[in-house]
Amino acid sequence: MTKKKATEESAGRPITKVLVRNLLLDAENPRLASAKGRDKQEDLLKTLWTEMAVDEVALSIAANGFFEEEPLFVIPENPREKDEARRRYLVVEGNRRLAAVMLLCDPVLRKRIVATDLPPLSQDAITKLKRLPVSVYQTREELWQFFGFRHINEPKPWDAFSKARYMAEVHENYEVPLAEIANSIGDRHSTVLRLYRGVKLLEQAEQAGRFKRKDAVKNRFYFLISIQPLISRSSNGFSGSLRIVH
Repeated sequence: MTKKKATEESAGRPITKVLVRNLLLDAENPRLASAKGRDKQEDLLKTLWTEMAVDEVALSIAANGFFEEEPLFVIPENPREKDEARRRYLVVEGNRRLAAVMLLCDPVLRKRIVATDLPPLSQDAITKLKRLPVSVYQTREELWQFFGFRHINEPKPWDAFSKARYMAEVHENYEVPLAEIANSIGDRHSTVLRLYRGVKLLEQAEQAGRFKRKDAVKNRFYFLISIQPLISRSSNGFSGSLRIVH
């Protein structure tokens, strides 16, 4: 799927408005790997605010409103729920924008997150942000190629660890070969392979108690990639064999 095709397919889906209170931040978002208490929405919101430049997004929305042409991409959190008013959605794409709206519209929440430098909105502006445009997908699998284009090779891409974690999830959860992932995101197969090996070695290191995930999140993941051969050959408790399905 090309980037153009991915955009055309998303544009062809109906866009509906959903109440912000029925939209949930996505704990499985690769950028939120460092969040503490990832099962709690407020912890995810705090991580987004402190680490993901949500203030820039919030200032843009405060000045210009929420662009209807850029819907959030969501999947049902409780797909069996028949009552539309109680149906909730996980925001798979657009977490920073959702976080920005949540903070702009709730002064009490701003104080708890310590996001006190955001401009106040008029009641009319808050009312307009109560519902946000969304495109509804049924599964994450429908969106993996789109995310590859949008976040891995765009001007503001994910960091190395987020890329690797997402590639590993696509490869293992959807059984997509690494070569196909590389082709879809326009990257070299060798690069994708090194990132995948890196994240699997990190998992081994965590299990052995010799590495902490925060070390990867804080821009040290490339170091782990560069020393893969040394880790694989060492006798420090890591597995010397890493089975990779290309």
